[in-house]
Amino acid sequence: MKKTGVLLLSVLMVLLGMGLLVDASLVADGVRRGLEVCGSVLIPALFPFMVLSCFLVGTDMARLLSIPLTPVTTRVFRLPAHLGATVLLSLIGGYPVGAKMVANLLDRGEIDEATARRMLCFCVNPSPSFLISAVGIGMLMVRRAGVVLLAGQILATLIIGAVVSWGQPVPKLKKGGWTGHVGAFVPAVVDASSAMITMCAFAVLFSGLLSLLRGRGLSDGFAYLLHLDPALVNVFFTGLFEVTGGSLVAAALGGETAIIALSFCCSWGGLSVIFQVISCFQNKKPQFWPFVFSRIAHGFLSAGITRMLYRKFCADLPVWTAAAPPVLELDPPKAAAALCLLAMCSMLVLGAGKSNH
Repeated sequence: MKKTGVLLLSVLMVLLGMGLLVDASLVADGVRRGLEVCGSVLIPALFPFMVLSCFLVGTDMARLLSIPLTPVTTRVFRLPAHLGATVLLSLIGGYPVGAKMVANLLDRGEIDEATARRMLCFCVNPSPSFLISAVGIGMLMVRRAGVVLLAGQILATLIIGAVVSWGQPVPKLKKGGWTGHVGAFVPAVVDASSAMITMCAFAVLFSGLLSLLRGRGLSDGFAYLLHLDPALVNVFFTGLFEVTGGSLVAAALGGETAIIALSFCCSWGGLSVIFQVISCFQNKKPQFWPFVFSRIAHGFLSAGITRMLYRKFCADLPVWTAAAPPVLELDPPKAAAALCLLAMCSMLVLGAGKSNH
């Protein structure tokens, strides 16, 4: 069985390598789109929150923010009271911010692997800025629809967190001492820069791979073989790999169908987000299969909740349709700026690594 898996993987890698050589232009287009996503979405939205989250964990200031959240943290999520800020920042910071905070807590010994595995099921979420600004206003041109998407995501997160934590004892975990604020700032920037490089690398990689597979007609072929609507198959195919591209094609479906597809797509996050989360754990690594399954459950749950909220609060909106999905226009200055920032992050990480030896 193991040999068969290795053989299939080898054949897949050979076919992929041939595709990269034969259809280099398709891959190049996908890479350029990935850089545009990094420059216009990932870096501006996530990098400041990554620095903030690493800084908070490094100084233990998160405990002050956790005080008003204690009832929800201890009774719903069955976590120590000082971890409330981690859950809060995961809801407002974007997909990998919560995962990075969980990884830092695990590395510092403040939580164990079982707690980290459980926290990943509800600490990886799309940010309000992405759902309201990028999806609601930018893709749907309806702010209210973005707010409905956000409400569905938050409610689904609370339910998933309560379910996976039901009956769990609140762990008696180590509490680190207070750390100097100034001394924690530089490590926080270095840590966030390293994580940002990895995230952008996965985003660009999967964008190029998706462009290759879609350009070769793979999604259309599946739609033909399964006798399904090509538009729906394209949403599934694109969202499977990358959330921004999946959201763009889902928004083109129009009306309630678009809202349901967008909700599931944003919950799942794509293989790109999943690998970004995994990359946050450099040292100790919890099991990630519960996290992956929780993304699927979160998708169905948020889609159902969002559908009800949409019918309740957006019934007066006209049903929109789009002949083609909205696009993120390639902006060479933004792509260049993203490359420059990633280069500076790389130099900072490499310089910090040399200084530690």
